[in-house]
Amino acid sequence: MAKQFGVGDRQWTKEELLFHAMIWKTVTRMWGASKALTFIMQRPKTISDVIWNTVELITRNGEFAVWSREDGTPFPVLGEQ
Repeated sequence: MAKQFGVGDRQWTKEELLFHAMIWKTVTRMWGASKALTFIMQRPKTISDVIWNTVELITRNGEFAVWSREDGTPFPVLGEQ
């Protein structure tokens, strides 16, 4: 619990107070999994034969190219460098 609520070494911010008040009011329980359990719960990585050459956003105002492959570079994955 010290990881989540601290050990009294600093005052909670207004945002932290509000968050914990909402958790208490809605009778919600927060929990976290160990590293081993998190590893077990991960979805398996899927391998696909699909190769995307263009990603488009289609709205009622038209179609917009978000990304397009021109030189064989892979689609950028968020969070990876």
